[in-house]
Amino acid sequence: MPLVLFGSQHRWRSRAMEGEEKTRNGGEMVKLISAEGFEFVIDKKAAMVSQTISNMLTSPGGFAETQLGVVTFPEISTPILEKICQYFYWNLDFQRFFSLTFTLISCSIA
Repeated sequence: MPLVLFGSQHRWRSRAMEGEEKTRNGGEMVKLISAEGFEFVIDKKAAMVSQTISNMLTSPGGFAETQLGVVTFPEISTPILEKICQYFYWNLDFQRFFSLTFTLISCSIA
């Protein structure tokens, strides 16, 4: 199965060692698997941008996704899942700007 790491530098990286998908730079990693079996290993913080993935990874029911940190998307193709991963990191980078924008504009001028 092809595997890539999507890091905080926003560049694709090939997996260099076996345990790297669990932690990288001290952070937790999760694996997202596309319909074709392509595996994207991303920071858990980035994956938590999605409320759906967040629920899958933190649900108290003891589901496999929660225990293993692996989420399979049988209906999502590889190119689409790649764009989704890119969006997660984009959202993390620019999230602070969105919150600032809404607090700086008063309702009277909006």
